[in-house]
Amino acid sequence: MTAYGAVHDNLGRVWLAYPERKEIGLWDHGSIRAFSAKDGLNIGAITQLAFCDGQLWAGGQSGLAFFRDGRFRTAEPAGGAGFGLIAGITGSPESGLWLSTASEIIHIPRSEVSKLLDDPRHEVQYERFDPLSDLAERPSATSDTPAVMGTDGILWVATPRGIINVDPAHLHRNLAPPQVAIRSAIANGKSYSVYSPILLPPHTSSMQIGYSVLSFPIPERTRSRYRLLGLDQEWQDAAGRVDVPYKNLKPGRYTFQVIASNNDGVWNMTGASLNFVIQPTFYQTFWFRIVYVLFGAILVWLLYRFRLRQVTARMKLRYAERLDERTRIARELHDTLLQSLAGVSLQLDGISKQASSQQEKLASLVDQVREMVDSCFVEARAKVWVLRSTSVEGPGLATTLQEFCDRICPLTTARCEFYLLGEPRSLIPEIEEELLRIAQEAVHNAIRHAQAKSIQVALEYTKKTLTLTVSDDGRGFDLAEGLRKTDHWGLKNMQERAAQIRSTYNIASAAGAGTVITVCLRISRFMRFSNVG
Repeated sequence: MTAYGAVHDNLGRVWLAYPERKEIGLWDHGSIRAFSAKDGLNIGAITQLAFCDGQLWAGGQSGLAFFRDGRFRTAEPAGGAGFGLIAGITGSPESGLWLSTASEIIHIPRSEVSKLLDDPRHEVQYERFDPLSDLAERPSATSDTPAVMGTDGILWVATPRGIINVDPAHLHRNLAPPQVAIRSAIANGKSYSVYSPILLPPHTSSMQIGYSVLSFPIPERTRSRYRLLGLDQEWQDAAGRVDVPYKNLKPGRYTFQVIASNNDGVWNMTGASLNFVIQPTFYQTFWFRIVYVLFGAILVWLLYRFRLRQVTARMKLRYAERLDERTRIARELHDTLLQSLAGVSLQLDGISKQASSQQEKLASLVDQVREMVDSCFVEARAKVWVLRSTSVEGPGLATTLQEFCDRICPLTTARCEFYLLGEPRSLIPEIEEELLRIAQEAVHNAIRHAQAKSIQVALEYTKKTLTLTVSDDGRGFDLAEGLRKTDHWGLKNMQERAAQIRSTYNIASAAGAGTVITVCLRISRFMRFSNVG
């Protein structure tokens, strides 16, 4: 493959251009290496190679590249537009880098070259020279030597009809920033004066602002940027536009700003501005939005209260049905089982009195049966009272627990005491009922199984929690073994009831050390509303 260009660097290495393969070859004192797109060379077919001020540069059909840290990097120009085909590359330490293209000469100052070599991602600022401004003719894009810089610092560029020169030391600069003026403002098809702030009526949604950039030397090379404060976050490049339309504008205060640069890149950063206000309709005002939000909040609150009334009424109805069913069962137990047990007890008592002294064994056996019947009778009465008791229709959970302790004492040899700590608060019926059943179950277990002599039931109200504690001095049990037994339904029932009301349940016991059962729940979500339903 034939090389179409070659250049040597300060290390004695030779760089060769292969346009057809879009590669650059390196001869390094006998070793050869090829650089392609995988090495960062992405500028198309190679058109020029140059070694300027200790740096290798490569021009191609689609831009400029330089060799840095073992690979090629593409030089990106500021503004987004590429350099295009590079026909010539030259430069000097004083003036920087000069490029010739098919239409113009590009000058990259020394400061920008240094920034690019330090940071390959830097977008370089540059100057343009074309027949419109400084050149008598367009440079050549096909000459073998399209750009050369002499030892005197003068740039020589080949053209289709001869040679032109540029003296970097004597370039004419236009240092006067351009003037910017806003000339028109049209909103919803109606024109407004631009010499005072504009107040636009409600329902205004479109705005078109026209401006002019005044720069007499080469006005075609002027650039402008604009932004609308209140809508745009960044400056927008006008790209030759001098009329800026806006649509779908919302009510509010806006400021249109425009800045511009002349043909040599000197910017007028003050520019020109125009203030205008779009008035809101009544439903776009701040106060209307506040009222709208408040109305929505009140509506949501009313719907919540309505739903709460429905749920509460349904729960009351369901609870009343359960209460009626328990009352019916208690009545039937009293009228059947208790009456039968009472009759059996009386008959056994009569048989015991009629038994003669010779039949002491039979009398003793009858006494044992009568004691068993009496025990069943006492327990049945307690069950009937439990079925009939309720914390909803009565004076509350604390009073109901006090009555329970007072009623259970005559039925057993154990002393049952109730303690109230804090100010009682009324909870929804289902919660009070579950707590009551847990306390009753714990007391019955202490009487039947633990053979307790003293039982304490404590109810403690704090600002956020309610704690129920039932403790006894009975014989206790091994906690791990007791929970594994499948016939201890009382313990399982208490645990299930506590879980149902989303409370924490804890039981502590040991053989010969009594038992303590604690149930704690947050009461804020279970408070009963006195004005509901």
